[in-house]
Amino acid sequence: MTTQAQDSRPGGIDESINSQNSTSQKAQSDTRVINAPVGKIMQGGVEVGKDETVNLSENNKGASTQYFNDVIIESSALDQRNVKISAAFNGWLYSAFTTSNTSTGNGGITIRRSKNSGITWSTLSSFSYANTRFPVIDIVVAGTDTNNLVLYITGVNVNTTSNVHILWFDKYNATTGTFAGNWASSKTYPTGNRVNDIAIASDYKFPAFGATPYSVAALYSLYTPSIDSIIYVVSANGGTNQTYRYGVAGTGYYSRKVDLAYGRSLNGSNGRYFGVWEQLATSNARNGNIYTSRSSSTIGGAWITPKNLDSIPSGMAGFCRNPVIAVQHNNINNDSSATTALVLVERDFNGNGTDYDILGMYNKTAHYTNRWYRLDVINTSEKDNQPHIAYDPANNNFLAVYHDSTNHKLPYKVNGMNLASPNTWGAITTQYNDLTTNIINPWPRVDINPSVVKTCHVWNSEGTAGKGVALFDAENLYTSVKEATEITISSSVYPNPASTFVNLSFELKNVQDVTMNIYDALGNVVKHEVYYGVNNNTEIRTINIADLSDGVYILKLSSDKVVFSKKLVKASN
Repeated sequence: MTTQAQDSRPGGIDESINSQNSTSQKAQSDTRVINAPVGKIMQGGVEVGKDETVNLSENNKGASTQYFNDVIIESSALDQRNVKISAAFNGWLYSAFTTSNTSTGNGGITIRRSKNSGITWSTLSSFSYANTRFPVIDIVVAGTDTNNLVLYITGVNVNTTSNVHILWFDKYNATTGTFAGNWASSKTYPTGNRVNDIAIASDYKFPAFGATPYSVAALYSLYTPSIDSIIYVVSANGGTNQTYRYGVAGTGYYSRKVDLAYGRSLNGSNGRYFGVWEQLATSNARNGNIYTSRSSSTIGGAWITPKNLDSIPSGMAGFCRNPVIAVQHNNINNDSSATTALVLVERDFNGNGTDYDILGMYNKTAHYTNRWYRLDVINTSEKDNQPHIAYDPANNNFLAVYHDSTNHKLPYKVNGMNLASPNTWGAITTQYNDLTTNIINPWPRVDINPSVVKTCHVWNSEGTAGKGVALFDAENLYTSVKEATEITISSSVYPNPASTFVNLSFELKNVQDVTMNIYDALGNVVKHEVYYGVNNNTEIRTINIADLSDGVYILKLSSDKVVFSKKLVKASN
């Protein structure tokens, strides 16, 4: 896109979408109803693939009773980017990331699931297409039973030849992995138009008024040659179809990053979706302004007039980027008898990109006012960027992660719903990533696992030849691995080193099926065997490794949880 002056385009909103913004503040009582449904457009499904590869990298965090070795979500030669995480009601974890083959130009998406707190992952769906790239995706899993568990994924695919952008809204049976159609109407944007970013959220834990049984919503930023728009889409019928579409904002400036969150409290019991986005003077501006808005009084209603957040405090106006938002969502009130919303941004302290801080704005009456105040998460001379934030409705905490790019660390901090000390954030850990040498643009993400009320994290590291690798860790991973290893009574591998055959001896406490994988140095599975119905007697299995090249391997024995992992050396002489 050609760089243009900031006032070179007329204002407005794309696609003749209803965009009347209510400028009056709403009363605290929630009474409005949602609008009537509209139709949807169906599109084809994708093929489902399965595998079970997993690998653990070296743990440099030292002794920890929380975090453990970082988990490679999928060992692959593809370039993995845009990794996302969402936790289901029962603790199943879902991760999705984009892939690209740098040799062929093919682009795709991989969706993986873990049923054991992130120790092992299996592929729920994976697909790729020629001459295609997927610049943005987001996911959320919703449902309160494995019979109705749904994974919603939305994103954009771009034809690299024609530059046509297709915005899509897909859903999968999150138990079986079967493609289940679309939850909103897809859009095709011709050359010269594009979707810059998209975010997705759901209210399934505490459904909004008028949602049956819950709602799912998305917010995206759209560029056209004349205007940029922020557009909201919602399905209030559990993802059956799109029920409302609304233009939140239109501008002659430029919109880029967006984020979306659901909020609800006792006095804000209707529930609302809250959005935040960038507004930039030029298409390639480093920084700009941050705006927020929300659905006025129901999830299907009009949105209120957008509020410019970075102009509220001093030292921030026009120097911000990459906003994220989280909102309290449960059935209680904060200490202001309302709902707390929190936005985090990167603030360019010097204005030249050398020192970014993680600052924010908060509103403790967010469901009916637009009164925002500044807070600081980290405001030092180090360069901090790429924030993400989530809300824990069980403990009433905001959970913040970001990238300390000076020291190549990923910290995790917490503050309470009431933000009694808004500038004092408790550091759960200053570094949950193992390696600091492979962190460049990690874009960390955090979610709360409701089954254990602990955080789960994903981010991107840099692998061989500059290819991205999607990584995972969790606040409870140490405990999960410890419990997993305790299901073995004994285990050993001998001889080691070995030249042609190696013996695997193990004894389990309970009857179960066991999988044996041997991984090479790149994380590829080079040997795979399954032992069915292993009982509590000592088992000895002989594995032929004569065809393996000399070198160091990892032998991993696993059932529903990791049981045993051992370094294996192949030496011919």
